[in-house]
Amino acid sequence: MRDIIIGKLQEILEKHRVWVESGGKKGEKAKLQHADLQHADLQHADLQHADLNEALLRSTNFQQANLFEADFTGADIDEANFTQANLTSARLQGVKHARPPIWKDAILNGTIVDGYLYQTIPDDLKTKYKDTLIIDNTINGDTPKITRSIEFPPEYKQAGISILNYFSEVLKQKYPDQKVKVRIEQEDLKVTMIVETEDGNLEEIEKTLDEYGLVVTGKKSMEEFFEGDPIQAVQLQNELNLAKARIENQQQIINLQSTEIRDSKLRMDTLIDLVGQGLQTAQTVARENSKAAEAVAQAVGHTTHQTQTLVQFFQSQTQSLIDPSNLKLNAAFTIILAKLEELDQSETLVLSEEDTVEFQEQFGKMEQAKPGILHTLVYDVFLKGGVSGVWGNMLTNAGESVFTKLIELLKAMV
Repeated sequence: MRDIIIGKLQEILEKHRVWVESGGKKGEKAKLQHADLQHADLQHADLQHADLNEALLRSTNFQQANLFEADFTGADIDEANFTQANLTSARLQGVKHARPPIWKDAILNGTIVDGYLYQTIPDDLKTKYKDTLIIDNTINGDTPKITRSIEFPPEYKQAGISILNYFSEVLKQKYPDQKVKVRIEQEDLKVTMIVETEDGNLEEIEKTLDEYGLVVTGKKSMEEFFEGDPIQAVQLQNELNLAKARIENQQQIINLQSTEIRDSKLRMDTLIDLVGQGLQTAQTVARENSKAAEAVAQAVGHTTHQTQTLVQFFQSQTQSLIDPSNLKLNAAFTIILAKLEELDQSETLVLSEEDTVEFQEQFGKMEQAKPGILHTLVYDVFLKGGVSGVWGNMLTNAGESVFTKLIELLKAMV
């Protein structure tokens, strides 16, 4: 990734303006591929024909910019602002976005997008440009594909891969006449599932993958997913049971290894959360989180005496800070949730020394994945909540005692 300082960016933009106005005879075309332009202010910029592929454009301001035939292939446009921007004939295939870009009043004549990005475009713009907006899931002539990446803790990796692999069987059952391939790529602890379809019906396949993630996490019934076919539902349940057996086998191996991790307790629900969230699109994750937040708000509104478990309280207070695209952050966050749930289910809700070490390790990984998140958790979320009386209303006395100790741990780490 290339860092572009403000002075250099202005120089690039001026040379590009001259290049455009002279028909390519003077100046120089803007070549901003792989450039780090996140949060840059490019309002009113003339970037027609510019090369922005693989650029980092998170929260970049393109309001009223001229982006005619600009190439954004593979760029990260998370929350980029395209308000009233001219994206006529621009290429936006294979772009990344944990959160959708802002499309208000954008000009999308002949704009080329992939199926994933198309879902983020408001309905009024889809209607307005229905005859000219182009959906093309191929990138540089490649077969249309869907990718999902999950970073597993080492002890969950093999069991997780088995659940990902089973999606190929699901596709064979649901789409027997379509040519769909599923392959798994591994890079250290990062596992990437790539789904390719020669028929080009990527949007339907992606919806099915999204629903598969919901089924794995128990948010959608297997019967509904398989449209009442009990055999397919049983086969998927058997696969999840096999994943559980792999986890139990891995636990036995861990118990024979270092005494330092001998007390680690591997949990099926941790694996389920990792896989389920990793498979779903950012929009589905956000929608599910919104439902959870609404449920919490309703619970608080009904009565100040209704309490929550530790995991419910922690998740409701922190979920908005978790970026679905940050794999390392999500992995640590999921393990923390599983550990809190384990405490909730214990007979005595007490934070042991071993628990403290585990939380410290995972909170440390969260900070590494997203620097500054622990400071935000302590001073902008938890301490404000404690001052306003939220803890007392929503946690039991034992739960509040554990949470107070966690805050002290976090304060020491900040």
